[in-house]
Amino acid sequence: MGPYLVTYSGKEVRGIDFYFKVDYFTKGTNGKPEFAFQLEPKIQDNPRMGRAADPDTKHFLNRDIYTHVTIADMNTVVDSTNRNQFNTPTNYIGHLKDTIVASTAIIIIDSLKTNLTQEEYEKNDSLLEVTAVLKAYDINGNVFWARPKFTIQNNIVIPTVDKIEELGLKFSFWKINPEEGSVEINMAEKVNNSKDFIVMKAVMFPYINVLWIGCITMALGTFIAMIERMRKLKISNLNNGN
Repeated sequence: MGPYLVTYSGKEVRGIDFYFKVDYFTKGTNGKPEFAFQLEPKIQDNPRMGRAADPDTKHFLNRDIYTHVTIADMNTVVDSTNRNQFNTPTNYIGHLKDTIVASTAIIIIDSLKTNLTQEEYEKNDSLLEVTAVLKAYDINGNVFWARPKFTIQNNIVIPTVDKIEELGLKFSFWKINPEEGSVEINMAEKVNNSKDFIVMKAVMFPYINVLWIGCITMALGTFIAMIERMRKLKISNLNNGN
């Protein structure tokens, strides 16, 4: 916006007020952005009166920078204490080559691998491991792999979790449905995968102080004129009395 680069850096909740931190940068001598100032327009979430936006303004001698939030995500609150925690997992039922959609990637159930055949497991009652090979594509087309395991030992199911740290995803392969030929996989996303956002309006009013000086001058002139009028009227009344 004009000479500024603008970025949204997060929000802070104070009671029923949501303050949105908007950072303004100018271009430095080396071409890199340099922090100039921060504005905090807010939205008040009043349970009785509804939501009301309140802009914030930066005042300069020759201009004002006005910032107003029109749309905001009021539900996503990410702070330093919970940003690396995982949300409640969601269960997905799928077949081979089905897809699972996350906020950071699309995951394909690529294949299933096992260490034993069903006949070998039934014959020896051995440890059976089935690995779900999951292929994930991020928004840039980069490929990531996860291999959660479904383990049966002594007729006890032991699911093993696998993570893709780069995408903030965690998978747990916990059930096989032989009749339907499907598998059930739990997927959980990190809290900070939920992207906070705002839609804002930023306006620069050049020489707005000239307008205010003009308004003050007009008001002062009107006041002086009233005083002068009252003074002349008083003198006129005194002369008429004499």
